[in-house]
Amino acid sequence: MINTLSETQIMKLLYTFKKAKSLRLALLAICFTLTASLNATSYVWNGSVSTQWGDAGNWTPAGIPDIGDDVTINSGTNNPVFEEISGLNNFTLNSGTLDLSAFTIVLYGSANFNGGSISNGNISFVSGSNANFNGSAISCGVSGTLSDVYFNGSTFDEAISITRSSSNDVICEGGNTFKSTFSLTNTGTGAITFANIDADIFQSLATFSVSNSGLILLAYTASGTQFQG
Repeated sequence: MINTLSETQIMKLLYTFKKAKSLRLALLAICFTLTASLNATSYVWNGSVSTQWGDAGNWTPAGIPDIGDDVTINSGTNNPVFEEISGLNNFTLNSGTLDLSAFTIVLYGSANFNGGSISNGNISFVSGSNANFNGSAISCGVSGTLSDVYFNGSTFDEAISITRSSSNDVICEGGNTFKSTFSLTNTGTGAITFANIDADIFQSLATFSVSNSGLILLAYTASGTQFQG
C-alpha cells in the first residue's frame, strides 16, 4: 500500500521542483519523494562476492540499493564500483574506496564521509540534504545545494561548488586541503565558520559569497590558513 505524503515531504518536493534546472532533475525529485514515502532499505556493503554494485550478494541485507535507499560503505573483501541509479537517501562512507565509474551519485538525505576515498565521478547534493566531510579523500567533483555542510580534515582533488542554505551556525574544525577550485555561497541566515581548530589550504581559486544575513568566517581560530590560488 502506498503511503500518503506528509506536509513536509510535499513542501520539500515543491521546493526542489522550483529549484530544478531541468525537467529531468524535476522528474527525479518527484520520483524520489514518492519512493521515499515507502519503506526504504538500509544497505551495508560487504563486498563478499565481487566489486559489482549491482550484485545482491555484496550487500547486507542481500539486495541492490535503489532510489531512496540508505547506503553505508565499509572496506570489504572487494571495494565497490558504482552503477548509476537515480538517487540515494542517506549515505555513509566509513572506509575502503568507492569508484564512481564516471557516474554522478545523487544524494538527497544526510551524507557522512568519515574515512576512505571516493573517486572517478561526481557527487551531487539535492536541496535539503546535509553533508559532513570528516576525514575522507574526495577525488571527484562536488556540487549542489545543501542545508548544512561541514569540512573537517578532508582532502578534495576536484572542483567544489556548493550553496548552503541553513539558518544554523556551523563550525568546521579545518585541516582540509582543497586542490582545485572552491566556490561556496551562503544563502541562509546562519554562519559557517572555517578552521576553528586546524588551518585549511586552498591551492586554487576560492570564491565565497553571501546573499542573506548568514556570514562566512574564514581562518576563524587556527593560524596558517593558506590561499594559493
